[in-house]
Amino acid sequence: VQGGVHMQFNHASTYHKLIRPFFADPTFRTCAEQGKAIFIWTSYTAQSPDYDDKYPLQKLELGIKFNNGMDEIFRSGMINASVVDWLNFTIGAQHSDGLHYAAQVNLFKAQHLIALADRLWKEKQFFNLPPAS
Repeated sequence: VQGGVHMQFNHASTYHKLIRPFFADPTFRTCAEQGKAIFIWTSYTAQSPDYDDKYPLQKLELGIKFNNGMDEIFRSGMINASVVDWLNFTIGAQHSDGLHYAAQVNLFKAQHLIALADRLWKEKQFFNLPPAS
């Protein structure tokens, strides 16, 4: 799950419009209740500074603020998300438009997510639904 850029990097809006409905989905809830769900959050990835004037909402400092806000939501809501932070990896990475990366970066990200999901599954690190609020 990652919705930052599509939610103007507003962590509260991202949680309420994207994540809460995801947790409410009957299929996801059933899987979580059966101990078969994994929730992976991919944090903000770096925009090339060359695009800061064209896309000011995606600047590095705003992305870091967004990541911190999401981390706080997960901590305060007792949400055991597995957070993948590719920020340092993507600073200066080859990209096509400032935010979408070239094949080598995307291949690494895909391999990383598959390895993480496999490890979480094998270690039975499943997602627990947050307490009702």
